[in-house]
Amino acid sequence: MVRAKNYGKSSAKFYLNKEPKITPIGTPLYHVGSLLGQMGANSMTTGIISQIGRIHNKVEFDQTTVTAFPGSSGGGVFLQTGEYVGMIARGAGEGFNLMVPIRRMERWAKKHDILWALNSNLKTPSIEEILKLPIENQSKVEDSENGDKKSISENFQEFPFLIKHH
Repeated sequence: MVRAKNYGKSSAKFYLNKEPKITPIGTPLYHVGSLLGQMGANSMTTGIISQIGRIHNKVEFDQTTVTAFPGSSGGGVFLQTGEYVGMIARGAGEGFNLMVPIRRMERWAKKHDILWALNSNLKTPSIEEILKLPIENQSKVEDSENGDKKSISENFQEFPFLIKHH
């Protein structure tokens, strides 16, 4: 969450109300992020959707050829129209990257009753209500098979790029 007065005058346009909700293979894309961290801050690269629904560790991603490096994770992926279609999350070389597609984010937001974060037509809660929301990577303790307690991230399977708590 960014809290700054007059930080931005308009919101991102999410690729949500389209049918199908899958961005077709071959669609041109733009990635905006911080390639190599601060050194490459505010970079924009191009590529295409190269695979839909790739499964990695039982989690759905879309594959893209937008150039990305360590530090790019969390950067947005956009259509030529400016619509946000995903977020870079993993890579295996500068031209082979996995993004969390917006359709997966939408499913997660519905499940956790925060769809207002993606849909500007829905009423946004007050800052007081937002601050009461659970943080998505909070750990919980579970018993392991041998009876020991272990800490796991509640949503790790859905968002594997989150930092694990030890």
